[in-house]
Amino acid sequence: MRRPQNVFQGLEKGGRAILYGFKAGIAGVFTQPYQSARKEGAIGFVKGAAKGLAGLVVKPVTGIIDFASKTTEGIKNNALVFEDKANFERMRYPRVFYT
Repeated sequence: MRRPQNVFQGLEKGGRAILYGFKAGIAGVFTQPYQSARKEGAIGFVKGAAKGLAGLVVKPVTGIIDFASKTTEGIKNNALVFEDKANFERMRYPRVFYT
């Protein structure tokens, strides 16, 4: 859940997203028909097979989009490290007024 802080972390998290997308897509082809058949019988098997085949395409595409997103986020965060931050270190600390 942590965001990538630099380019290399972005590539790592994006690579994991691609691998997960392909793994989930391939596994879904086999698990979706079985799970749906247990719930609804033969009609569920057909529905599960359709879901599994749809996931075979959709999940890897989602992984590729996540790869691009995580990589660009890592590039952005890497560029922001060198940016001058106003008030990063305070010159004068705030005063506390008690009444």
